[in-house]
Amino acid sequence: MAVAGGRRAGRGRGHLPPLVLRKDGAVEEVHIGGTLVGALPDPDFHQTEIRLAAGELLLLYSDGVTEASGGPTEQEMYGERRLMRDLAACLGMPAGAVAERIDLRSGQWLAGGDHDDLAVLAVQAAAPAAPTDGGQSQ
Repeated sequence: MAVAGGRRAGRGRGHLPPLVLRKDGAVEEVHIGGTLVGALPDPDFHQTEIRLAAGELLLLYSDGVTEASGGPTEQEMYGERRLMRDLAACLGMPAGAVAERIDLRSGQWLAGGDHDDLAVLAVQAAAPAAPTDGGQSQ
């Protein structure tokens, strides 16, 4: 699976790295270089390839998720660490349920406060198709 995107070089700003939820529960960042989409008239895009085993999941999300301010102090960001922990807790869930769960968790963190865009997309590798007998019955 090819993934494109990236952070603005030298500034640490831009699109956050996609996350992979492995079948052992580990959460990994996918490091991609490149320019923030829409920030410059002539962006520099990079891509990388990752392999997902059956059931593993790739999570793409906007900075509105990690920058959601709320929690007990109403000023603490949801953050990448909390996102990674919440994603790991989704092990075994289908992609749609994972996207809903992350959206729900970041929304709960906001507790109705003002926020930036919140976008979440989860893509999951399917299990290999079972072999068929070529349409012949026994």
